[in-house]
Amino acid sequence: MICNNIYQTALALIGEPNHSTGTADYEKRAPHLLGVIFHRLVRISEAITGTALDRTKLFIASLDEEFPLDERLFCAAALALASLFVLDELPELAAELDERADAEAELAAREAVSVTPTREVYP
Repeated sequence: MICNNIYQTALALIGEPNHSTGTADYEKRAPHLLGVIFHRLVRISEAITGTALDRTKLFIASLDEEFPLDERLFCAAALALASLFVLDELPELAAELDERADAEAELAAREAVSVTPTREVYP
């Protein structure tokens, strides 16, 4: 998943049309905020994939790069980014978006768990 896709979805979630005059600040902040989101969700991504990720990555350099987490965390990342965008202006909306981001991450983790049927061991 490309960081720009997460960014565009976050803008849509807060009702900001792409390329409007008010999005320059968001675009400037997004790579750094996506780095924060990476560290917030990295353990869940590792649990989903069973693969350890490089946790030394401190920030995303460009919105054109690949977001380094499992694609099943797309919604959680977009909601978290939208939440951080409006945190200082609309704290109630930010809290709601953040809560939804946590719920989406939890759902992605639960859906990734493989369930095996119970085997009868007693006669």
